Order: sequence, then structure tokens, then C-alpha cells
Amino acid sequence: AGWALKARNFFVLPLMLLLATGTTFAGEIGNRTLREQLVRPVPRWSVIAAKAVALAILALATLACSLAPALSGGAALWGWDAAVGRLLLGYLATWASDIGLIALGMLLGTIIRSAGGVVVGVILFLMADGAARGLLVVLDLAGVEGASEAGRLFPGAALASWEMWNGEWI
Repeated sequence: AGWALKARNFFVLPLMLLLATGTTFAGEIGNRTLREQLVRPVPRWSVIAAKAVALAILALATLACSLAPALSGGAALWGWDAAVGRLLLGYLATWASDIGLIALGMLLGTIIRSAGGVVVGVILFLMADGAARGLLVVLDLAGVEGASEAGRLFPGAALASWEMWNGEWI
């Protein structure tokens, strides 16, 4: 089940969540359907919150679709052990990471008017974030104190919180 979590988070499903987020926000802004929703007599925050909750439920559903067969198959082959609670914490961290990715996509969706642009924008942002964190690691190796600790404060480190789980929390 831990391998299923790593396979789920590899590339395709986070990309699908970004595409759904981009379609929900940037696509609807671009074709003016979001404008039609916002002129109705409901608070604007409720329209945005409903979209965010729907995307969070989509992320939870993708996690359930990977957890159920992996957990049942693993239990049938190797039995249950005490690590199931830690495994569920890894899945919970993945859900929190997915919600962070959705929030980042929502933010860029208000600026960029196409779903593909949101996906490319988030990928470029995360690439720049990874390069900055890599530079901090190099600075840490060069003897600059606190450089690697500063890298933990970057958004990409928070989005990769599920990576800190490897059978137990690291």
C-alpha cells in the first residue's frame, strides 16, 4: 500500500488534479461561466468554496481508489500489522498535499485564463521552487548555516510532505 501511494503521487494523478483545478477556475473564467455563477444571489465565497470542496473530494476519491485495492491485496498476501495506522497517516499527508496543490492551482487559475496554462504555470513554479531548494542544499554543503532549514519553508517542501513517510515518519 505504501508503494501504491508513491505510484499514485508519481506524476499522473497530481497532474489530473491540476487539470481539473485549471478547468474549474481558469476554464470557467475564460468561457465566462464563472461570471454567470457569481452574479447569482449567493455569496461569492460560497461559489469558490464549493468548487474547492469538490476538488478536495476528488482528491480524496483518487486516494481511496488507490488505497482500497492496495490495502486489501496487501492484507491478503502479507496480513495485517501495526503499520496500517502509519500508512493511513501517509495517505492523510498526501491528501493535505493535494489540497495545497489545488490551492496553488486555484490561485494561478485566477490569473491565467486557460487550464493548460494553469498546469504549465504550477509546474514552472514548482521547478523554480525545487531549483531554489537545491541551491540552498548546495549553500548548506558550502558551510552556510541554516540554508537547508530554510528550504523546508518553501511551498514545494510542504507539497512533498507525503515523501517524509517511508513505513514511518522521517
